[in-house]
Amino acid sequence: IFFEGFPPTVVRSQVVALAAWLAREKIVLLDVLSVACTPELYRSSLEQLPGVREVLSDANPDVEVSLVRGKRPVMPGAGMWNRHVLRRHLSRRAGRYGLVHARTDYAASIAAPVLRGQSMDLVWDCRGDAAAEFELRTENTSMPAVLRKARSRSIADQGAHAARACRHAIFVSTPLRDQWAPRLAGTPHVIPTVADDTVFFFD
Repeated sequence: IFFEGFPPTVVRSQVVALAAWLAREKIVLLDVLSVACTPELYRSSLEQLPGVREVLSDANPDVEVSLVRGKRPVMPGAGMWNRHVLRRHLSRRAGRYGLVHARTDYAASIAAPVLRGQSMDLVWDCRGDAAAEFELRTENTSMPAVLRKARSRSIADQGAHAARACRHAIFVSTPLRDQWAPRLAGTPHVIPTVADDTVFFFD
């Protein structure tokens, strides 16, 4: 699960390509659930959906690709609604999954309470220091300091929730793993990249 829709950039080159490779090599079969949190992203993702399905179907026809509407994380009630979206998706496929791979801290924090008490492991895919990235991105903006601080704390809390709930955690670097290690309940793994080296390479 991830909350990025299907933009024709990183998602296609990393998420979809990885799921296709894992299916093709018969390592693990990962369905793809993408949540688009704005009407514009949902519409543009619908245009990308047939291409995504074709790539994954070519790898393994049993892979399911789903695109659903969600709410922006900053909106009131977004967490409750987005958990409902995931819960509904899983209940309609009862018995199909043994784990949920959540891309980003937010996705893992949404999945954690949904999976509580179920026989599915949570794999938290930590893509970076989300709180630090937010602070850097908003440093020279007009956002009020008190709001910026509250939002940064909320983002950090998402990571903390993911760390406590996960069975496995994937980090892109050793320093990132070490940052979360004291609060981590699951087993850490460092995987710097899974990008296709025929697409991303030094020339």
